[in-house]
Amino acid sequence: MQIFLCEEGIKRFLESLFSPEESLKEASNDSEPTILIQKDIKISRTPRRGSVLIVNGRNNNRNIDPILINAIAKSYRWNKMLKTGKIENIKDIANLEFNFCLDHIKKTVRLNILSPKIVGSILIGTQPPDLSLQKLYKLKTLDWQEQEKLLCIGY
Repeated sequence: MQIFLCEEGIKRFLESLFSPEESLKEASNDSEPTILIQKDIKISRTPRRGSVLIVNGRNNNRNIDPILINAIAKSYRWNKMLKTGKIENIKDIANLEFNFCLDHIKKTVRLNILSPKIVGSILIGTQPPDLSLQKLYKLKTLDWQEQEKLLCIGY
């Protein structure tokens, strides 16, 4: 199986996790750089929400962490809502999301600055086993290489 990814396509996918009414649209093939992933895979359904779990066919040593994936998806969704003007500030998010305090929302919104390599490793489950949401929240650098080094992604 071959999968072509681009930044816009990943954003649309993450947004679709929380906006089921919006269907996934094919990413434009303009001059945007893409990533080719080619793997032997096994596709199976999970019992939760009919999600599809894609597992590497040769090596099932994946650590799919729904907490990390959920936080990244919320970050992309909330940032899009802020950029498009659907909401004006973080307090508006707190009014929409009753289960979250402002501090948690602020930290989650900042996850959109994560390196694409970090986001990719989380989405496919190859992040370090000790990577937690708290470690992501503690990242203060905007430099992607420094983030990857601090989290031991690709090193």
